[in-house]
Amino acid sequence: MKRSELSIVQALKRLGIPRRTFYNWYKKYAIGGLNALRATHCRAPTT
Repeated sequence: MKRSELSIVQALKRLGIPRRTFYNWYKKYAIGGLNALRATHCRAPTT
C-alpha cells in the first residue's frame, strides 16, 4: 500500500466509502489477493 498524508479514515470519508466496507475488502485482499476482490458480486439495484 502506498503511503499518504491522509489517514485511512480520512481517505474513506473523502471517497464516501464506509469503514466497514473497506475493512471487509482489506480482509478479503489479505486472504486471497486481487482475485478474492474480483470474485465478489455486487447487489442488484433495488426499485
